[in-house]
Amino acid sequence: MTEAWSGGFAPHPPAEAHERGPTPVHTQDIFSKAKTGALPLSVVVVSRHRPAHLALCLTALALQDHPAMEVVLVADAASLAVRPDLPLKRVGCEVANISVARNLGIAAASGDVVAFIDDDAVAEPTWAGRLAAPFAVPDVIAAGGFTRGPYGRRWQMRAEAITPDGPRPLPVPDGRRLYRPANGVTLGLLGTNCAFRRGALAAVGGFDPAFAYHLDESDLLLRLAAAFPQAATALIPGAEVTHGTAPSERRGPVRVPRDLTQIGRSEAIFAARHGGDPAAIPGRMRARLAAHVEAGRLDPFAVPPLMASLHRGMAAAGTGEGSTVWPSGARLGRHDQADPGIGIDPGNAGLGQRRYVRQQCRALRARHRQHAQHSGLGLLGDGRSRQH
Repeated sequence: MTEAWSGGFAPHPPAEAHERGPTPVHTQDIFSKAKTGALPLSVVVVSRHRPAHLALCLTALALQDHPAMEVVLVADAASLAVRPDLPLKRVGCEVANISVARNLGIAAASGDVVAFIDDDAVAEPTWAGRLAAPFAVPDVIAAGGFTRGPYGRRWQMRAEAITPDGPRPLPVPDGRRLYRPANGVTLGLLGTNCAFRRGALAAVGGFDPAFAYHLDESDLLLRLAAAFPQAATALIPGAEVTHGTAPSERRGPVRVPRDLTQIGRSEAIFAARHGGDPAAIPGRMRARLAAHVEAGRLDPFAVPPLMASLHRGMAAAGTGEGSTVWPSGARLGRHDQADPGIGIDPGNAGLGQRRYVRQQCRALRARHRQHAQHSGLGLLGDGRSRQH
């Protein structure tokens, strides 16, 4: 007979278990006492100049079986016109900063749970419902599923921990599991297959625009672990996404990098903020590039210029000071309709991009605080939803 899990946490495991990574809460059916009913879910899709991939992603989202779901598209002006037949919330963003775009999506979302998927990913029809289900357990603040690589042939990610020095593999569970952080290590999630309780996002200020690209979700996960050390993250194998390899400004086909400046900057800020070893960053990247060379995807003569761009990014990061993370407890108010005034103009002369992003974030927070006061909606500073 299986003991029902009631939403509490198991006793602390032996110290050696903490050293291995986040702690599984229980091995039995952890959702037996969860509240019933579909939780309102907002799915945020960020897209930039990839309309064909975006159209496929949105088509898959339109086929989801979750009964209480909305889709928030945050994209450049041209991409906002993709699939005009679908009832989306459409939010303009012209800045090439994934964290800024995701925060705009959170602000426009109305769901109690906010999920994220990349524009070059395709979700299985049951993805949204399965990803939202664990949030019926009150202690769950984040969840993720299993992600396949292009064409679904191989797993891109199933179970891994995120540490100050990057990801670390975990034993693959045979069913749904909850994990809690231990010693600064928590369950890792991919930005293309993850969801968060909106109150928890608000409590830590959402994504940090200091991470314009790369490690944005990992930074968020470690900040959530520090802010909510007894909360749980759910791993849901059945919440599956197939993630493509669409090219972008920073990488070519099959994820071969064209430039590593932004990655180097994000890696250095992440290590400085969370206690990682910045000296280990070049070695990890050199190993990834070597794998591309060995597979015939990268010219060996391209490696030195790429490594030079990585070092330039690391040098530009300094110690990570000047981060644009929103203050703890900042409210990401919700809109019932997307605000047509939300958007960022990259051509604002006389302001550097980072300064302009900070200015826009402050204005956005003020606008949504005002909206929350007038509508009665909003979030308490400790991350709990207001009761009506």
